[in-house]
Amino acid sequence: MSKIIKILLGIFIILVLVLGYLILNTDFLTNLQNTKTEETLPPLAEKDPPKEVYYTYEERMERGYYYANNAFLSLAINEFTKASQIHPEFAEPYFELGKNHIFLKNFEKAQLNIEKALEIQPQNEEFLIYLAKNHIKQSEFEKAKALFLENNSVNPEINYYLALFDLLANDNESAKNKFKQVSDSTDDAKLKEKTANLLNSYDEFSLFKGGKAIHLRTLLAKSLNQVEEYEISLAILKEILKEKNDYRDAWILAGYAYLSLESYEFALDSFRKAYDLDSEKPETQYFLGLTYLEIGQTEDALTYLNIALKNGFEPQIQIKQKLGDLYLAKKDYNKAVQMLEEVLQLNDQNVNTFIRPIWIYLDFLNDPDKALELSQKAYKAHPNNAMAFNLLAWSHLGKNEYLKAEEYLQKATSLDPNLQAAWYNLGRVYEGLAQKEKALEHYQKAYEMGKDSPIGNIAAKAYNELYSE
Repeated sequence: MSKIIKILLGIFIILVLVLGYLILNTDFLTNLQNTKTEETLPPLAEKDPPKEVYYTYEERMERGYYYANNAFLSLAINEFTKASQIHPEFAEPYFELGKNHIFLKNFEKAQLNIEKALEIQPQNEEFLIYLAKNHIKQSEFEKAKALFLENNSVNPEINYYLALFDLLANDNESAKNKFKQVSDSTDDAKLKEKTANLLNSYDEFSLFKGGKAIHLRTLLAKSLNQVEEYEISLAILKEILKEKNDYRDAWILAGYAYLSLESYEFALDSFRKAYDLDSEKPETQYFLGLTYLEIGQTEDALTYLNIALKNGFEPQIQIKQKLGDLYLAKKDYNKAVQMLEEVLQLNDQNVNTFIRPIWIYLDFLNDPDKALELSQKAYKAHPNNAMAFNLLAWSHLGKNEYLKAEEYLQKATSLDPNLQAAWYNLGRVYEGLAQKEKALEHYQKAYEMGKDSPIGNIAAKAYNELYSE
C-alpha cells in the first residue's frame, strides 16, 4: 500500500512541476495563443505571399490592352515592356508603349518607342501618324508636318492633319478643300465626324454677310476644341488675341483648351481675362468655377458655380452635379443632397444617379424615410432593374426592416447575379437577423466578386469583424 502511495505522490509532484513550468513560461503561452490565432484566421484576412508568374507574349499583350482600355496606363506600360522583352523583334509592343506614354505626357519616351516600332515596320502609317501626334502634343507642328510630307501618302487621316497645318498657315480655303476630300474618302466614322464639325464652321461663317476673317478663325478654333485638337486651336487663338486682345470669346476658347490640357494656371488666366471683359456671361463664370476646383480653391469654385447657376447656365444638370460633389466634399450634406435631388428632377434615366443621395440620407443625415422615398422613385423609374431593388433593400436596412430588405435583395440577385452590392447587403440582412453563418457566406461572396473594389473591401471588413465575435 505504501508503495502505491509513493508512486501516486511522485506522479502528483511531476504534474505540479510541469504545470508550474507552463504557468511561469509566458513565452510558451504566448506561442500557444499565437498558434491558435493563426489556425483560426478568417479566410478573408489571409494574404498569400506574392508568387512570380510567367506569361507568354500573347498574354502580356492581352493584359496590356486590358489595362490600357481601363485607363491603368502605368500597368499597361509594364505589360507592354515585358512583352517587348520576350519578343524584341516585334513592333507592336513598342507602338503601344508609345501611345500610352503620349497619354501620360512622357513625350520623349513616346518618341523613342514609336521610332523603334518604325524601325521594325518603316511603312506602317499608323505608327507614323502617332509619331506626328506626339510632336503636335508638344506644339512641334513643323516636325509633324515634315513627317507627313516625306511620306507622300494618300491616307485620309494624314490629309486631315495636313488640312490642320493649312489652318495654322491661315490658308483656310486649302484646309476647307482638304477637309472635303477627307470626308469623301474615309470610312472612319470618327474622322468623318471631325471633318463635318470643322466644315460646319465655314457654313456658319457664310451666314454672316461681310464677316471678318478673324471671326472665321475663331469659329474654327471653337470647332478644333470640340474635336479635341487643343494644341492647334491654341496656336490659332494666340494669333487672334495678338490682333484683338479684348476678344472675350477668344479668351474663353483659350481657357477651355488650357483646361482640357490640364494647364490650369493658363486656363485661370484666360478665364479671368474673359471675366474682366464681361463679368455677366454664365459660361465664363462656370469655367472659372471648374478651374478653381481643379487648383483646389473650393470656396472660389463654389462662388463662381453658384453665380453661373443663378445667371442661367445651361445645361443645369452639369453645374448642379458639380455643386453636389463640392458640398459633399465639404461635408455640407444638406446642400449636397439638395443639389443631387435636383439633378434627379432633371434626369432620372440612370438608376445609379440615385445611389449617392440615398447614401447621404442613410449614412450622414440619419433619415431612412427620405432614403426610402428616393429608392421608391428609383424603382418607379426603373421597375425591372436589379439596382433599383437593391436601393429599396438598402433603405429598408436603414430602418432595420430585415425581412423586407431580404425580399428585395432576392429579386435583385435573381435579376443580376453579379450585383456585388446586393450580396453584401444580404450579408447585412443576415447579420441583423443574427444568422451568423449565412451572413459570413454572403459577405465572402461579395468579397470574392471584386476583392479590390470598394464594396469588396467593405465586405471583407464586415466578414472579419463578424467572424471575430
